[in-house]
Amino acid sequence: MDKQHGTNIDKLVASLTELTQDLAALKGAVDLVEKKTKKVKHVVDLLIKRETKNATKPVKERKPCGFAIPSQVTDDMCEFMGVENGTPISRIQITQQINKYIKENNLENPENKQNILPDEKLWKILGEDARSANITHFTLQKHLNKHFVKKTVVEATA
Repeated sequence: MDKQHGTNIDKLVASLTELTQDLAALKGAVDLVEKKTKKVKHVVDLLIKRETKNATKPVKERKPCGFAIPSQVTDDMCEFMGVENGTPISRIQITQQINKYIKENNLENPENKQNILPDEKLWKILGEDARSANITHFTLQKHLNKHFVKKTVVEATA
């Protein structure tokens, strides 16, 4: 009987050793899954934080400033723009319309597209002093400046 007990004990020890090894392997797999889960949770948290941060900002409608402020322009410019005389127009709208006119009528220099080759209608807007200058998209505002009517400030006398 003693021999039989020894064999049973050896079998139990072998089973216990095998179970311990299986348990260690499972623990390693669980640790790996936990680690990957933490990484994914961190990425999801960052995405949620980014989305809620952008979504909660109220979009304020800003009043126009600088070139976006519509101002009174000359009758020649109103005629070029195709609007009624006395209509306030922003510099941005005028520049967009002139750029559109330049593109539609192929008034850019083919070798250097920065340079503009105005036709008579555009010369009328740019003025005679511009004929001696090299007209580029960059210098366009300088030549259009005369079409923007300055607001006169009336001082209150009290």
